Amino acid sequence: GSNTYRVNVQRLAAVAPGARDPQFTPPTVNGAVVTVDKDTKKETNQNGDKKETEVTYIGGSFTGKVAKLDDKGEKDGDFEANVPAIGGTVSTVKVDEQHRVLVGGENVDGNKDVVRLKPDGSKDNSFSGPDLGVGKKVDDIEVSKDGKVVIVGDFGDNKNVKKLKDNGSEDTAFTGNLPVIGGEVKTAKIQEDDKILIGGHFDNVGDADGD
Repeated sequence: GSNTYRVNVQRLAAVAPGARDPQFTPPTVNGAVVTVDKDTKKETNQNGDKKETEVTYIGGSFTGKVAKLDDKGEKDGDFEANVPAIGGTVSTVKVDEQHRVLVGGENVDGNKDVVRLKPDGSKDNSFSGPDLGVGKKVDDIEVSKDGKVVIVGDFGDNKNVKKLKDNGSEDTAFTGNLPVIGGEVKTAKIQEDDKILIGGHFDNVGDADGD
């Protein structure tokens, strides 16, 4: 069935805030949608007029595991045709400033737990995420102002947060500064000042001395 819909939050006389948006018809997918992200792109038509185009990316257990929807909820068939085979479990999708789509989860790209797609849906081979090991997973992804990718999850290293460079390699200086995080990190949010908020299954953060 349809596992995603858009809630109206505009001040429209015909639709109450919080009601289902009648202009958005969600696609029928054969599995759960577990993650959603939005992207806005400015485009110029044949007449030279500029307009903003809004799209939605969804990820989950449905066929293909990642899909792109237009502002009406219709699937982008060209994007769908270009998406590579994504294995394992998809937990999160995140769009960066260059309209590339980061997909995280468990074994989404062979034994890798994060893969990046180009705007057309094809695999971005210039990005190769870290090998986190068997049974490890990425739960959430954020993109910082400098374009670096922050991934969080269960990495089995008492850190569970990594920052990746544009090519997917790990920023080891960042990792070296991290305190001990003794549990799975489920979610992250980068603030305007570039500080990173994290949440998950851990009681406290710090080394053996509590720093």
